[in-house]
Amino acid sequence: MGSSYNGKACGSFGKFGVYSYNGNKIITTSGGGMLLSDDKEALDKALSWATQARDPAARRAVFERYQEALGDVSGVGFMPEAPYGRCNRWLTVMSLNPDIIFVKPMDIINALAEENIESRPVWKPMHLQPLFAGCKYFTHEEGESVSDKLFSTGVCLPSGSSLTEEEQQRVIRVVRGKVLGG
Repeated sequence: MGSSYNGKACGSFGKFGVYSYNGNKIITTSGGGMLLSDDKEALDKALSWATQARDPAARRAVFERYQEALGDVSGVGFMPEAPYGRCNRWLTVMSLNPDIIFVKPMDIINALAEENIESRPVWKPMHLQPLFAGCKYFTHEEGESVSDKLFSTGVCLPSGSSLTEEEQQRVIRVVRGKVLGG
């Protein structure tokens, strides 16, 4: 940044300009960088490679298939989409209402594991991590934080872009049959 070559700013000529944001640079993010180009097609291809060629439409299809197949079960919910935006559906989290359904997230995770299907709980809240024990955090009037509730009621279902419809149907069969009873 700030350097030039033959009167042109570095990074402004050639097919691509590359800037590093490493910790010892003028502008830093502690790591990462920036790729510049006038060639939108080439930038789109580089972005695809940088994101492991993920297809956001595939993630939405996975989410929608789970929601359609399991959303009719009383006590099962999925994250709604806000009317003012569009979610990328990077991760599909199924939530269980403990007042309606008596299945716990670990029941589903264990049933899937028995069939060699990987799933996991929602991320453990920061205030429950040993490093942050005793730190203040926001709670509702009922005394429970949103992160506590999500952790205690949520299951991350397999949702990778490469998940086939057949593999997803297998997940749905295990969840409906072994855990939700039907």
